[in-house]
Amino acid sequence: MQASRREATEAEMRVTSAPSWRTRMTLLALLPAQLLPVAGCRLEPASTLDSVASTTLTQASSTGAPAVGDSATSSRPAVESMGLTTLAAEYRALRTLRGHSSRPPGKWLDAVDAAGGRKERVMGELGKRLGAGTTRLEPLTALLGAPDDVARPGSTIWSLAMSVRRPDGGGAVDELEVYEWRGLHDFLFFEVRQGRVLRSDWWAAGD
Repeated sequence: MQASRREATEAEMRVTSAPSWRTRMTLLALLPAQLLPVAGCRLEPASTLDSVASTTLTQASSTGAPAVGDSATSSRPAVESMGLTTLAAEYRALRTLRGHSSRPPGKWLDAVDAAGGRKERVMGELGKRLGAGTTRLEPLTALLGAPDDVARPGSTIWSLAMSVRRPDGGGAVDELEVYEWRGLHDFLFFEVRQGRVLRSDWWAAGD
């Protein structure tokens, strides 16, 4: 008799403590969008994951919040104050976002597409630090990931890059490690000779 009464009491507690369907829906509505794939225990399609990543690195314009690329109001630290490893990690994260000029193209993202946006500033700082003539090719690609292209004499990208080479950029170069900012519209390249990074520069088609 006592066992049956205890089982009935435990069953009643389970029923009364379990959240109702309406309560569960309310809780899900309050979850941040980034957590919904986890809460739902399922993989979201690529378009949804792109949206989550975009929301993480850029504030939705409909909220009136500033984009990550806005240095005046961004919560991200100034690129000049960041350590090299942290800076490179942020670049790799930004690199995964598909912006308007990416290949293939996505929607416009201020942090990725805007002139003076976060991605351009991060890449510019990396170019200064890694293109100072003291870096080997292996550490460069370890930090930034594989380049979007490796240009050699005779290629179109090589011709574009050589057309903007600085006057002091003399000396033979074996190849260029190319990292796209906005597709091939604007890209950062590192000049490499015998495994050593000599310098960096930008090709920019202009807005």
